Amino acid sequence: MNARSQRLAPLQAGQDGHGVLLAEEVAAWLRGEGDMVIAAMGRSVPLVVQLGVLAHARLARLQDLGRYGRRGSVRRAWGTEMAQLAGDIARLCRSQEELNRLQADVLVPLELDVAAGRRDFARREDAIAYLRGRIHPRPPQARSSSTT
Repeated sequence: MNARSQRLAPLQAGQDGHGVLLAEEVAAWLRGEGDMVIAAMGRSVPLVVQLGVLAHARLARLQDLGRYGRRGSVRRAWGTEMAQLAGDIARLCRSQEELNRLQADVLVPLELDVAAGRRDFARREDAIAYLRGRIHPRPPQARSSSTT
């Protein structure tokens, strides 16, 4: 038995192999690649899957989504605005460490809330606006100086 088989053995569901498939899907999700099969089939990636990518992908993957957001395959699967958001997140963070913090503080909690049904967005644009507000907070309003 090779090392990979030993790691996956506890997850296998009998002889049918469904446990291995599930383990591979979970591993892809946690690498920020949960959208790859859906996109490869030419389908639109559901919002919760896109949030999973934003919450777990490495910086380079988000940079690529932003860079190729206007190309046909990415545009069809992700939508230009969501792909641009991925690129904006990458530019904002500038390092994997900064991205890790943003993912832990904002993106993973949102992903879990949407997956659990605790937060629902009527449209993808609503999710994008929500994230832009959390990622690009408005600058604090200038204090008015009052003389007494």
